[in-house]
Amino acid sequence: MTFFKASITVLATLFTVLGHAQSSKEVKKHNIATKQVVEVEVEKGTNARTVEEFEAFDIEGNVVERKDYDSEGVLKEWVKFAYNADNDLVKETYLDVKGKVLETIVYTFKDGLKREKLYYDSKNRLVKKKVYEYTFN
Repeated sequence: MTFFKASITVLATLFTVLGHAQSSKEVKKHNIATKQVVEVEVEKGTNARTVEEFEAFDIEGNVVERKDYDSEGVLKEWVKFAYNADNDLVKETYLDVKGKVLETIVYTFKDGLKREKLYYDSKNRLVKKKVYEYTFN
């Protein structure tokens, strides 16, 4: 088997394994720290690689960072996530390409239920909020 065919086989196997390791349960089970989706140009024989997506996980299997790239490999979106002790998402921080905060979204919980979604601008000023209201039987 040539090096090229072996490389493609290894990459295909990795993509298959990591592609199915999306749930936090599977990420934790396999002890995955990061996942990267890479497009490899094989038709022209260049094997040019372009990163499409990068994700980092905590020990509980939660996504703590995600970067999405365009077809040229330029960063489109960068988000960091934070979780509480119950593994509920409590914060999303959107960053520019230099790591400067663009927007922050904070979720509040009470008695295990999501109560608010608070939107902050780049200067940490509250600009909008959503309130979750529940009725019970």
